[in-house]
Amino acid sequence: MKAIVLTMLFTACRFTELERVDMERARFEQEGIYLDTRLKTSLNRTEIAVPFLNENPSICPASAIQVLWEEIKKRKPDGNKLFLNTETFHPLTVEGIRRLAKETLKEAGIPSHFTPYSIKAATLSTLTISGIPPTQIAKFASLSPRTDTLVKHYVKTNLASTLGKVIASTMNVPSEELATKL
Repeated sequence: MKAIVLTMLFTACRFTELERVDMERARFEQEGIYLDTRLKTSLNRTEIAVPFLNENPSICPASAIQVLWEEIKKRKPDGNKLFLNTETFHPLTVEGIRRLAKETLKEAGIPSHFTPYSIKAATLSTLTISGIPPTQIAKFASLSPRTDTLVKHYVKTNLASTLGKVIASTMNVPSEELATKL
């Protein structure tokens, strides 16, 4: 499902956070969609900012979510979950979201050794390479700014470069342009 992969790529959120999105509390703004969710590490609610990319609609995560949500509301008007089983229209579990993400990556031509985790690592590595301060990246990725989690587990510059080139070629977007969008 395109909306899952684009949201992961542009927000670095976890599958748990995607599963917990409450669309009744989502805010649709001109610059993007703000998804209400709970973090993996906390019971506190937070918002994930999903940007509109008006200059490149084919890879726009907010547009993908908007289209998906409109379809869901037609089929299940009383629901509040973003990701549903297409046969039963029951909310997907974390494992269901993970499976769909892997299938979508495979369909997009992303080699199977690139996992959702490595995509998150590549996204965060790209932000680090771009010179964004680690505290800002940690906040963006819902990581604790007081630990070395970002550097220890996610910053992998070789991975960012390799995956960025694969994704850019798959999407027919120059890797330099893709890096500015992340």
